[in-house]
Amino acid sequence: GIVEGSFQPFFQPIVHGQTQEIYKYESLIRYIEKDGTEIAPYKFLPIAKKAKLFPTIIRVMLTSVMKTIKEKKIKVAVNVSFDDIMNKETYDFIILTLISNPEESKLLDFEILESEEIKDFDLVRKFIDEVRSYGCDVGVDDFGAGYSNFNMLEALNIDFVKIDGSLIKEIDHLPKQALIVETISQFCNKLGIKTVAEFVSSEEIYKTANGLGINYMQGYHFGKPISYSEL
Repeated sequence: GIVEGSFQPFFQPIVHGQTQEIYKYESLIRYIEKDGTEIAPYKFLPIAKKAKLFPTIIRVMLTSVMKTIKEKKIKVAVNVSFDDIMNKETYDFIILTLISNPEESKLLDFEILESEEIKDFDLVRKFIDEVRSYGCDVGVDDFGAGYSNFNMLEALNIDFVKIDGSLIKEIDHLPKQALIVETISQFCNKLGIKTVAEFVSSEEIYKTANGLGINYMQGYHFGKPISYSEL
């Protein structure tokens, strides 16, 4: 798949909470079969990780996203894991890509995945400071699940937080979920950190999230992931 170019980024819109206009896109990897069938990442990323091919996929994604930014002139977020930041070759590739694409870098965001515990905060802070010097914003993905904690937000000095979909998808009828989201929103607001709600799949969820002060929205209510040609 790597050799044949079967891994491709798809792009899901993230809209401004007030205007509902597209602010940026999140790039989401897909494996495209020869017949055009789209294979979701949960089916192949664990295998890629075990096979030590994860760094290669990250390179493919970043290269494709930079090409998209250059040609479509849109702002795009790319996911990186703590393992990616720990991997010197991947780290160096990211920085070299930013150096080689100074204008496109200003339209590139990074979302640090919350699927792993961050063991070296100094290294992550160094990564954030370095990519930010090229114009990139950096956020934390899936906040509210896994290893999330409020201290991490302050310690990393990030730009935005993406609230985990498990907290968003039922906030329109589960008051306790809404309370958790409101707490995250208020805390981030006081720190000057923007918030993004994912899994916004209906008008009711959007209105609830918007009422809780969430800055940006992402989900099927505003658009499914689309291919490069559909942008």
